[in-house]
Amino acid sequence: MGSSQSETGITEPVRPPRALATARRFAPLRGFSCGRGGAAWETVVNRTARGLYLGRENRPLTTIVLEDGSGRLIGFCCVGRDELPLRAGRHRGTAWSVLVIGTDRRHRGQRLQDGSSPGDVLLRAALERIAEERGGRDPLVWAHIAPENEPSRALFARHGFDELPATAVVGGDIVWVRPQRRRLAAMVPRPIGARGRTIRRIAAGEAP
Repeated sequence: MGSSQSETGITEPVRPPRALATARRFAPLRGFSCGRGGAAWETVVNRTARGLYLGRENRPLTTIVLEDGSGRLIGFCCVGRDELPLRAGRHRGTAWSVLVIGTDRRHRGQRLQDGSSPGDVLLRAALERIAEERGGRDPLVWAHIAPENEPSRALFARHGFDELPATAVVGGDIVWVRPQRRRLAAMVPRPIGARGRTIRRIAAGEAP
């Protein structure tokens, strides 16, 4: 069956997400924009894309891209290890993190042929990549998300992340954590801000 372009402008079926051997000089990142509304998180994603293209990102990151059937970039995300902050400025140590995730502004809010959003596909690929790096195990994974970034908050909640108490902040962002040993196949969407047994255990003391 051949490919076709949907009303969203995305040529379906989309290609499987893939990790770049190197993001440097990966042309689609050069002018990538997840939005021009002036939101801080849009600026972070856009600057990260540009920095990756120029080879200015010094952290050991894995960049995962999602492309449509014609090879056009739909979105990207980066995973790596970073310090997990907790309240009172203390740190839990380094842990796997989804450091940035973004969808091209032309496709934000759109759905793919299978009903999922580009962000869902990218975040699922990021978690699978982390599990691969850990020999098939699902370690604790975290991200920091601006409180007003409702789409990202909903996205991470759908994939098993919990919002830590508002005292855990990174530059005004809230820390979200996906607990260790939660299997990908067993994930169930959870309401934003849900605080269960996992949060009480972790919070002894937070994005696309």
